[in-house]
Amino acid sequence: MSDERGVLEAPAARYRRIGLGLLLLAAAAPYRFYGSFPVVASVSVLDGALLLAAAGMLAQRAMSTRTVDVGDRRVLALLCVLPALSLASALWTSDLSATVRETLSYGEGLLGFVYAVQQTRGVPPEIIIKWLRRFTYVLLVPSILMLLHVPGFGPQEPGLRKSQGDYISYFSRLSHPFIGKSNNLATVLALLVIVLFYWGVTRRDRATEFAAIVAAVAIALTVSRGVIIALLAAGVAHLAMPPRRAHRAVNKRVARVLALALAAVIGGGLALYVLNPDTKEFISGRLSDSNVILRESRLSVGIARLFDRPFLGYGSGALPGHDVRIDGGVHNTYLQQLLAYGVVLGVVAVISLLEVMRYFLRSQAVGLRRAVGLTVLAQLVLFAVESSFEGAVLRVLIYLMLGMLVGLLRAEEGASVAAPLAQRQVTGRA
Repeated sequence: MSDERGVLEAPAARYRRIGLGLLLLAAAAPYRFYGSFPVVASVSVLDGALLLAAAGMLAQRAMSTRTVDVGDRRVLALLCVLPALSLASALWTSDLSATVRETLSYGEGLLGFVYAVQQTRGVPPEIIIKWLRRFTYVLLVPSILMLLHVPGFGPQEPGLRKSQGDYISYFSRLSHPFIGKSNNLATVLALLVIVLFYWGVTRRDRATEFAAIVAAVAIALTVSRGVIIALLAAGVAHLAMPPRRAHRAVNKRVARVLALALAAVIGGGLALYVLNPDTKEFISGRLSDSNVILRESRLSVGIARLFDRPFLGYGSGALPGHDVRIDGGVHNTYLQQLLAYGVVLGVVAVISLLEVMRYFLRSQAVGLRRAVGLTVLAQLVLFAVESSFEGAVLRVLIYLMLGMLVGLLRAEEGASVAAPLAQRQVTGRA
């Protein structure tokens, strides 16, 4: 139950926090179980947590006359475009089972978004920030345990052998045993670091500043060039936007936190290089252009396949033309949409992604809204050079974290509106 302002009573708030906490815990360590499952090759603890979340929302809907809280309906509508196209592509797909799996992944992502928005209703923004800090730390625990070669925390990629270079790459950089290689981990951290940095600096919140520095160091240790470039692009975009007059103390705090982050990144990088033999031996591969050449090749093959079937594409999740050269994606989300849905519908899909960013950055957005918009911008830049959005688990995590950020923004903007109103009421009574 809640009052007219949407502030939760204690028991309801407690249950919501437990439910969201369990989902975030499952998202931070989505261990997978492989076997003979219908349609999919494996299920994860995150899948189970989302099913429980869906059951909880259905039960709550049955016992209440309230509609399901989806936060901002325009954001939800934009996020529904790709799942709708994925479902529709089942009519023309070249691989129906792959399209069904892709559609299920989109459905889980939407469920995670809605659940996060609903569970953060009426929760103070400081509490939501605390959850994001904890998620950052819990997310990194499996990565550290994997680097320490703790049993049970080895790479969970199917068919991977210890003698393979792909296996060793998990240990040469900071990666995640259940989410994937370093680029995947960096993608999730990129959803957190900008907002944590903004909140810590503007609210003089040292705990959040520390979490932002930890996230920045972890991103540096992944040596994910795409994520680092995307965050730099977001920083340049912020500088290009109309400035907001900042207090001198805030500017000093920004400089201090950036200096601490840089020192921590340098120290963390040196420690990983010195203490981890795999990093010493294989990190030089990140300095070569072989990976760039491979991605250019994938891009060329993808464009050629698009010309083969330009009108409706091959279907969501389907391997274009069964061409093994682009198995696993073309490392460009925008081209991937064109391959899946054809040129016209693919452009619609791309526009929906861009509109999500524009929605947050509209009307010279400032404050937390700008921080959320820059987070989305960083992801869109990353989509141009990575296939992160095509990852079944990563897509769900992106939707889930976006739901958390939407809930945080709503809570912060609601608090900023309520404070002057309360002050006027006090003044009026006086």
